[in-house]
Amino acid sequence: MDGLHREVRKLCIGWPWEPPSMWSIVLENYLSLQRPENSFWVRGTGWCPARRHIDICEKAIIGGASHILIIGADQIHPVDMIPRLIDRVEQDGCDVISSTLSMSRGIISTGWI
Repeated sequence: MDGLHREVRKLCIGWPWEPPSMWSIVLENYLSLQRPENSFWVRGTGWCPARRHIDICEKAIIGGASHILIIGADQIHPVDMIPRLIDRVEQDGCDVISSTLSMSRGIISTGWI
């Protein structure tokens, strides 16, 4: 860490999916997420996942975002996820925070772990 204080002045929150790839429960989860007043939502559009991610970034730049958060539509997020991520940027000085969720089809028994 270089000791710099990073302020999230304007946050663009984007998702690179669209119906029918999204479930209603995901949209309900998005509506319940805690987020700062200085944030705005965009939907990434395009013919492939890469194009949809690029579209989110382009919309973030046009909207004057200082930071971009791309969230998946294939999982349910903790309602306090966004404030926690912002805290990592502002207090811990993280430049990039990246995470993936490995998906599993079917049921995993507890004996598997």
